[in-house]
Amino acid sequence: MEGDKGEVTFNQAKLQQIRIDARFIEIDRLSVNMFTYNDLYHTDNYNVIFQGLVDIFLTISYNLNPEERKELDDKRKATRNILRNNPPFRTHKLLSNNNYPVTNFNTKNMDIINDALFDYRMLIEGMLGKYGFSNPTKQDASRSAVKF
Repeated sequence: MEGDKGEVTFNQAKLQQIRIDARFIEIDRLSVNMFTYNDLYHTDNYNVIFQGLVDIFLTISYNLNPEERKELDDKRKATRNILRNNPPFRTHKLLSNNNYPVTNFNTKNMDIINDALFDYRMLIEGMLGKYGFSNPTKQDASRSAVKF
C-alpha cells in the first residue's frame, strides 16, 4: 500500500486481526461437536480447538508483558496435560457381538476437557480485550487495534 508521500506502509494489526478472527470462526465451528474425529486434521476436534487457541496466543504474545505471557503459557501447559490425561472415550477389551472392541463415552472426562478449553479461551479473550484485539466498546472505540 502506498502512503501520502509514496512510501510503502503495512498494517500488521489488520492481518493479525484477520488471523485471530479466522481461528475463532474455526474454533466456534468445531465446538459444535468437539469430540468428533476431524478427517482434515486427523485428530479429534478438541485437539484442533486447542491448537487454534495456541495459535491465537502466539499471534498476540509479543504484545503481552512477561507475567501475562507466563500466565498464558502455564495455562497452555495445564490444558495440554488435561487433554492428554483425560481421554474422552473408553475402549473396552470386551468384544461386542461383531467381535470388535466396545468404545463408550467418558462423560466426566468430556466435561473436564470442555471446561479446560473454555477456561483457556476466556483467559486468551481477556488478553485480546486488554490489548484491543477484540471489539472496542462504544464508549471507547479508540482502543481497537485495527482502524478500518
